[in-house]
Amino acid sequence: MSKVSVYLLLLLTLSCGVSAATISGNVYDYMLSITNDVKIEVNTAPRQIIVAKEGSYSFSVPNGEYILTATQQNNGIIAASARENISVVDDGAFTVDLILFPALDEEEKLLEEPIVDVNIDEPNATPMFIGFILLILLILIAFYLKSKKTEKKEKAVVIVPQVEEDDVAKVISIIKKEGGRCTQKDIRKQMPLSEGKISLIITQLESEDKIKKIKKGRGNIIVLI
Repeated sequence: MSKVSVYLLLLLTLSCGVSAATISGNVYDYMLSITNDVKIEVNTAPRQIIVAKEGSYSFSVPNGEYILTATQQNNGIIAASARENISVVDDGAFTVDLILFPALDEEEKLLEEPIVDVNIDEPNATPMFIGFILLILLILIAFYLKSKKTEKKEKAVVIVPQVEEDDVAKVISIIKKEGGRCTQKDIRKQMPLSEGKISLIITQLESEDKIKKIKKGRGNIIVLI
């Protein structure tokens, strides 16, 4: 390969990395346990598909609007699924945890294609694959340099305001009544308190390791520990 070709390849890779972001996270079942062998897809061009073998995934995407889907099959039938809309407006790292919920009977259907680790639709994808690998390396280098700058910073101490014990006990009672897990919105519906005070109670319980809070779309799922 000539020097000109090498320079052009590096220039192309750097130009692609300017607007690239990483989307990653864990995959949970509806009992909030890490689950494996889940097909995860993001509708980039070309689309990217992987199988989360150890309960986690990661994609590199340019800026744009995307739909992230996850499906788990049982004997060729979709048994559980998750779907998240993602807006990437800047480069960096985005964490999106996926929670699989069982498919309703009328939503079950045969999978249209077998599960594969990676599926690239466009032919002659070798140069694109090489560019993708180089892009990942650039992102890892950027994260490493950023971490070196911040590793000496002291960890901020979060002081959680105390709330009334009766309100705390009532929140725990609501979660137990809902089977040990519910959304923060459900708690708000059952308590005559402001949204800010509910958030303070949730924060205090989380700091005391009595609950676990998992991000789901624009809301939170609260789980008793």
